[in-house]
Amino acid sequence: MIKCKNISKSFGKNEVISNLSVDFPVGSTLVSGANGSGKSTLLLLIAGIESPDSGAIIFSAQEKRNKINSSISTDSIVPPDVFTLNELFKLQKAFNETNDKLFESLVFETNLDRFLDCKIGNVSTGTKKKFSVVCALIKNSNLLMLDEPFNGVDNHSIEVLKEVILNDKRDKIIVEHQNVLPFNHLVSL
Repeated sequence: MIKCKNISKSFGKNEVISNLSVDFPVGSTLVSGANGSGKSTLLLLIAGIESPDSGAIIFSAQEKRNKINSSISTDSIVPPDVFTLNELFKLQKAFNETNDKLFESLVFETNLDRFLDCKIGNVSTGTKKKFSVVCALIKNSNLLMLDEPFNGVDNHSIEVLKEVILNDKRDKIIVEHQNVLPFNHLVSL
């Protein structure tokens, strides 16, 4: 279980999250809320990419023992435009333990294989999103966080990714407005 206790986060004068306390139990949690309500920021805080201005994010004793290791797909993390998808996948694999069999399958089934030699800055929004989701899915971790995983993605790839996400045994925190994925818990911001 992950507990967010009285967390606040601002960017400049814009307070995005104010004194939020929420629990994320084991299983699949959907985070909902209006645009700008702090959903993406909350994922970045849990992943440790951003730090709260105040409050605390507390991981259960079991998660601490297992060393919390998360995978995240979000548009808030933007790779440099100069790298090809293949180079970025190689970087992912160089710094993380990955599931190579799943990588090969997803790249083929989502048609990313056609774009491996293209620079990330030269591909469509949907291709960038598929790339980000695949990177999160192939990383071996105990927490999977997905921020709008189907935005701009073609219908065939949505079905492929949905199947993999549904069969994934990790705890999940998902921001999703299209109601494609089932969930065990709901957090509203």
